[in-house]
Amino acid sequence: MQECIERFFSNVWGACFGFQICAICVTTAGSILSYRAEKYGSGLPIFSLGTGYFVAWISLVWKWHKSETKWWNAIFVTIFIVPGDILAMIGFSKTSLASAMLLTMTVVFWVAPLSYFYFKRKINWKQFIAILFGLGGVSMVLVAQGTKGSKFVGNMISLGASILFAFGSIYQEKCAKEDGPVLYICKFMTLAIPLTFGLSGGIEWKELKNYKWDKLSIGLQIAYAIAIGLVYLMMALVLPHSNATIMTLNNLTGNFYSLAIDILFFHRPFKWLYLLGFCMVPVAIIFFVFSETKSEESTSNLNEKPLLQP
Repeated sequence: MQECIERFFSNVWGACFGFQICAICVTTAGSILSYRAEKYGSGLPIFSLGTGYFVAWISLVWKWHKSETKWWNAIFVTIFIVPGDILAMIGFSKTSLASAMLLTMTVVFWVAPLSYFYFKRKINWKQFIAILFGLGGVSMVLVAQGTKGSKFVGNMISLGASILFAFGSIYQEKCAKEDGPVLYICKFMTLAIPLTFGLSGGIEWKELKNYKWDKLSIGLQIAYAIAIGLVYLMMALVLPHSNATIMTLNNLTGNFYSLAIDILFFHRPFKWLYLLGFCMVPVAIIFFVFSETKSEESTSNLNEKPLLQP
């Protein structure tokens, strides 16, 4: 059975299928948080994140293998990624689903300068143009949604999440090279679960106490946790047989899924300036990825992992 699974995901189409499941699950999880925020006044973002971590951990912990590598890099990853995930969750409650997913995707642009200073990886002129083009698209999105109100706050929070993800990616690369995807994810979850639930208890305890736990809200909570668990399970299966380029390109489809849900389900209108800027960012990311040299493409498959966090 395991050999069949590995054989399936070892080809390009199998890897694309796995990453599409990830993109759909991330979009589903983000949609659930946005819907709960509208219907119940809060999506309980930190608590929900903790439940997603827990489902992912119990799905993968049985594959935990012995390792002599130290935990320091995993600790540094947790310090950056957990706050980044929390900000991303809050962003879903403050701005539109499409904007939150799009702005967290800009982590690719922030990783580039950090990799230059940390790993001495040069940014070629094509990549530099791609970054400027992408930031131009981000600016259009921000202007179209206004510089005041909850949407602007949510957009800034989502950008903050992407910057934290970029810092975490530096240590993620080391963890992925030393431990492999499965062990890295298990270590991260082991540290992230108590931290997340601790923060939820300290920040959200009043909301948890007074939350309307009816059948719908409980069902949505379970669905969210399963969606996040599936994301990490698929990543552990697919990443060893794929590369960062295929992952990034498949992740971009999640942006258009989220835009469709915003328009068709949430009935949110978007200005032409927003749609133009929205399309510019994925184009810039594609151009950036295909402008990398072979040595840069050998970066760890988990270098873009935060992009999959809802």
